[in-house]
Amino acid sequence: NYQYSIIITCFNKEKTILRAAESALAQGPNVEVIIVDDCSDDESQQALAKLSKETRLRQILHETNCGALASYLTGFRAATGKYLVMLDGDDILLPNILNSITDSSLLGLDVCMRMGMAPLNSDTDYREFKVEKVAKKFAFIPGYLFAVTQNTGGTAYIFPKSLFEKSDTEWEQIFIQDHILPGVLSFYCRKFVKLKTVGYKFEPNYSKNSLGQQTHRKNSERVLSDLQILKRAQELKVNLVAQKLLKIAAFVRVRKYIKKYSIQLPDLSLRLFFEDNEIFHNVCRNVALAIISQR
Repeated sequence: NYQYSIIITCFNKEKTILRAAESALAQGPNVEVIIVDDCSDDESQQALAKLSKETRLRQILHETNCGALASYLTGFRAATGKYLVMLDGDDILLPNILNSITDSSLLGLDVCMRMGMAPLNSDTDYREFKVEKVAKKFAFIPGYLFAVTQNTGGTAYIFPKSLFEKSDTEWEQIFIQDHILPGVLSFYCRKFVKLKTVGYKFEPNYSKNSLGQQTHRKNSERVLSDLQILKRAQELKVNLVAQKLLKIAAFVRVRKYIKKYSIQLPDLSLRLFFEDNEIFHNVCRNVALAIISQR
């Protein structure tokens, strides 16, 4: 009977996971909160002990580290709410945001929404803020045009569980992170809406080396995500113009990373774009492998 199921992924988020969970539970009685711990080896579980009596909170523990995408899928499949909300373990929902979305005219069974996040100072009390109403920044109609923007990750999303169920069978074959989720979901919805900032991202200090390696991995996966989205568009036979735009987006990202990482690979001129899809995909995959091999 829940309106919303808020899925929070957690991997070594002991400094922020409690704040994320509290902000989710504060959305009201019409939400359930599902925390998927992806085999954390820090004190994340101890940090959540304060909420052990919360009946609207469930925790699911992975026995092995599976990654953010697998964690979200675990939570989605366990959810009972009509709408699913993605929230990272270091993000915070502002008070009353979900009620404001419910009261708006933006909700719909064929609409996916992206909720923007802004940096949050560690000593700021997010409870001082309250969202009274929400407004869209802009919308992509049809929804799959969102995938063309190359800007599909890094924030929270809200979408009907029925949209996820339409695409659920294909996720098991995707072995990259959650950057791909909103892009692929956008093929199943009529409208994709970007909301103005409605949440805050808590950013603890990471070591330079750790952040650098994490960035390499994400950049590699973004290339693979572009390819998967392009492949899905071709399988669904969406508008040919949109397919061309998706291929341009993938090509632009690859060219940017080739320059950034000084990758030496053959056949990387503009004519690559006009090659058949298999050659194009192979070159992009090689770029992804070259990025992840950076040390």
